[in-house]
Amino acid sequence: MKIKNRILQKRRPEFLGIKLLKTQAYRNTANLKIEDTEYRIKKALHVIYKYHKHNKRILFVGTPSNGHKEIKQLLKETKHVLISESIWTNGCITNQDASFDPLLKSQNPADKIRAEIIFQLRKKSDLIVILNVLKNRDALKEGYLSKTPTISLGCELNVLEKKSTYKVPVKFNFTNKKIGNSFFYGILKTILKKAKLDNLTANQRRHSVFKINFFNSNTKQMSDKPPTTQLLEKILATDIKNASF
Repeated sequence: MKIKNRILQKRRPEFLGIKLLKTQAYRNTANLKIEDTEYRIKKALHVIYKYHKHNKRILFVGTPSNGHKEIKQLLKETKHVLISESIWTNGCITNQDASFDPLLKSQNPADKIRAEIIFQLRKKSDLIVILNVLKNRDALKEGYLSKTPTISLGCELNVLEKKSTYKVPVKFNFTNKKIGNSFFYGILKTILKKAKLDNLTANQRRHSVFKINFFNSNTKQMSDKPPTTQLLEKILATDIKNASF
C-alpha cells in the first residue's frame, strides 16, 4: 500500500498536464511547453483558492450567459460575483452609479437582471478573474484603474502589458453547458468545495483550541487573522509545482 501511494504521489503533478492534452478544451496562445502552461494554470487556481478560503470577494468576468448553472449555484453560496459577457456594462467596476441607475429605471426585464448583478459590485472586489481577456478588454482596463489584482486568461505574455497582475496564456472553452466537459470550470468547482471543507475543518480546530485555552490560562490563544493586502504577492511567491487539484 505504501509503495502504491508513493507511485500516486509521483504521478499526481502530471495529472493536470495530461488532462489538458486529453480535453483539447484550450488553445495555448504563447507556444509554451505543457509544463509551463500547467504551472501557470495551477498558480492562478491557487490564488483563487486562497482568496476564497480567506473569505475575499472575487469577481469572475466573461462567462457565457447560458452556461454552467452548477457553477452559478455554487457561487451563490459565496460573496463572489459572476458577470457574463452579455450582462457586462462599461463602468461596472469603476463607475457603478452611472451604469446602475439607467438599468434600474428601465422597464426591460433583462435590464432588471443586469441591475441586480451590477448592484453587487457596489462593494469592491478583492480579486478579478477575466476568463477571456480578448473579449473583455474593458473589464481589464477597469480592474487596472480600480487597482484591483487581476488574473487574465487567454492573454499574451507581453511584458509591456501591465494591466494584468497574473497572466495565463490559455484559451478555454466555456460554452459547453455540462460542467464535467469544461476543464477549467471542473477544477474551479473542485477548489471552491475544497476551500469550503478546509474552512469547516479549521473552524472545528479553532473551536477545540478555544476549549483548551479556556481551561488553561497559561496557553496563548491562537491567532488566525486574515492576510494583509499583500495576499496576492505572497501567493504568487509560493512554489506550487507539486500542487494538485
